[in-house]
Amino acid sequence: MLQSARRSAGTGSRGEPAARRTGPEHPGRVARDAGATAHLPDLPGRGGDRVDHLLGAGLTRDIRAGRCAHARPERADRAHGGPARTRPRLHDELAGPQQDRGPRRDARVRPRRLHRADDPVLHPRLPLAARLRLPAPVLARASVLVGLRRRRLLALRRGRPALQRRDCPPAASGGDQEAPVKALVLAHGTRGDVQPYAALALALKQAGHEALLAAPAASASLAAPYGLDFTAVHDGPNTLTDDQEIREAIETNYRGLRGKRIAIEVMRRSKPLMAKVFADMVAAAPGGADVVVHHPGIPGHRIAEAMGVPAVPAALQPGWVPTSTFRNPMLPVPVPRALNRASYLPIKLILRAFGSVADPVLELPRRRGRHDILRRPDGGPTTVLQGFSSALLPGEPDYPPWVHTTGFWFLPAPPGWAPPAHLTDFVQAGPPPVYIGFGSMAGTDPQRVGAIITDAVALADVRAVIVAGWGGIRLDDVSDRVLLLDQVPHDWLFPRMAAVVHHGGSGTTGAALAAGRPQVICPFVADQPFWAARAHAVGVAPPPQPQRRLTAAGLADAIRRAVTDHHIAERAEEIGARVRAENGVRTAVRVLEALGNGS
Repeated sequence: MLQSARRSAGTGSRGEPAARRTGPEHPGRVARDAGATAHLPDLPGRGGDRVDHLLGAGLTRDIRAGRCAHARPERADRAHGGPARTRPRLHDELAGPQQDRGPRRDARVRPRRLHRADDPVLHPRLPLAARLRLPAPVLARASVLVGLRRRRLLALRRGRPALQRRDCPPAASGGDQEAPVKALVLAHGTRGDVQPYAALALALKQAGHEALLAAPAASASLAAPYGLDFTAVHDGPNTLTDDQEIREAIETNYRGLRGKRIAIEVMRRSKPLMAKVFADMVAAAPGGADVVVHHPGIPGHRIAEAMGVPAVPAALQPGWVPTSTFRNPMLPVPVPRALNRASYLPIKLILRAFGSVADPVLELPRRRGRHDILRRPDGGPTTVLQGFSSALLPGEPDYPPWVHTTGFWFLPAPPGWAPPAHLTDFVQAGPPPVYIGFGSMAGTDPQRVGAIITDAVALADVRAVIVAGWGGIRLDDVSDRVLLLDQVPHDWLFPRMAAVVHHGGSGTTGAALAAGRPQVICPFVADQPFWAARAHAVGVAPPPQPQRRLTAAGLADAIRRAVTDHHIAERAEEIGARVRAENGVRTAVRVLEALGNGS
C-alpha cells in the first residue's frame, strides 16, 4: 500500500521521480539526475565542431559544462488530456544538475530583447541558437558571427566590398588614457548642412582620433584645408533644387494646397536619390569604425548594425527627438500644445520611407523597429547628439538622459587663412558694416532679392558686406557702401559686423550668437522659421522677415532696429557668452569617446 501511495503521488518505491508513461528515459536526463554533465551531441550538419566555429571554443566549453544553457521545464499534459511532449530536447542534455525552483512559465528567448546593451543582434533568428535556448549574451555573439559570415559571402559573390565588424578597442593601459576612436561621419545636404559635421570630424582628429567624413562632392572644400579624410557621395536630393517649381515651394515654405502637393512630390522623388546616396555611404564603410555618426535623415544606424558598432544620430535641429515642450520645428503648421509630442510622428513616417532604402543594399534580416533611429537593434535607447544650444530652446525640453544637447559645432577658419586686403580695408574704412547672406537658399529670383537688399541698405543708411554664397544673390549695381564676396569664414567676419542678416539656418544662427551680434532673420523653409522665432523670443533679433513677404522697406526697418536698439545688443552679448562657453564640439567628442571605448 505504501508503494502504491508513493506511485499515486508521483514518486517511485525509493522516493525517486517516477518514469514517464510514454517513451524511453533520455540519456541526457539520466545523466543530469545522477549529477553528471551531459555531453554536447553532434547534430547532422550542426555538430559540436559547428558550434565551436560559431560561438568560439570558450563559449562551447561553457556550454559543455552546463553553464550557458537554460533548462526548459517540460510542458504539462494538454488540456484535452493527451500526454505531454516526450521528444528529448537538446537544451535538456546541456542543462546539467538543476535545483528545483518550482514551476515557472515557459521562457522563450527573444533575440531582439537582450540583457547586454553593447552586443547587438545582427542575425536574430539563428536556428541553432534557438534550439540550444542560449542566454541572450551568447545568442547575440553567435548571431553577430553568423550574420557577418553570411554578408561577406554574399558580398564576395556579387563583387561588392563586405562591411567589416570592428571589435571594441582594448582598454587603454596606464592611467585614464582612452584608446583612440575611429568614427565614420555620414552627412548630407548643402554646405551649411555639412559644415557642422566637418567641425565634429575635425574636433575628433584634433583629439587624437580617426574620422572619415562622407558627404556630397561639393563639400570636399570643407575637408581639404584641414586634412580630413573625405569620401564623396551622390548629391541625392540636392539635385531637386534645380527644379523651378520646387524652388518656388521652398520660398513659401510649402504653403497652401499646391505647396503640400509639391512636398509630397519631393518626397517621392527623393527616395530613389537617397538610395544612391546610401549605396555610396555603404561603399565608404568597409574600412571599419568604432562608431557611426550620421545625419538623422540618413539610415546610418543600419550601416552601424551591419558593422556591429554603435550608431549616433547627430541632429542639427530639434525636430528629430520628440518632446512635449514644443511642437516639431520642421512642421509648417501650428498645433495645440497638447499635440506637441504627436507633431513628431510625420518625421517617423519620413524616416521609415528613407530607411527602406537600406534593406536591399545591406540585406540585413528584417526586424521590428529597424527604421527607428532612436532605438538600438536590441531595443534599447540610442545615444543622440544635438548640435545646437539649449539657450534658444523654449523652456526645459523633457529629453531623456541619453540625448545630449551639446551646443553648436563651429568650423574654425582654415589654417593659414588670412582675409583679403580689400575686405579688411572695407571693414576699417567706416562704421561696422552689416553682413547680409542667405547661404544656399537661392529662391526663385536671385536678381529680385539682390534689388531688395540694395534698396534696404540705402534706406537703412548702413554699409554692408554681402556674401552671395550658393544662393547666388545677384546685384546689378554695387555702390561704394556695399562689398560683394563669395565666401568668408564666419568666425572672423561676424564679430566685426554691426548686425547679421541671414536666412535662419542652424549654423549661421549659432555663429551669429557666438559672435554676440544682433540678427535679422529672413527664413525660407524647414527649421528656419523656428530659429527666427526663437531669436526674436530671446531678444537677439527683431521680428522675422519671411522671404515670401520680404520688402526693401521692411528689411530696412529691421536692420535699423537691430543696429540701434541697445537692448538687442546687450541681449546678444549675454547669449553669445553662454554659447561660447558651451564648446559644443568638445562635449560631443567626449560623448563619442565614452561610447567608442565601451564606457
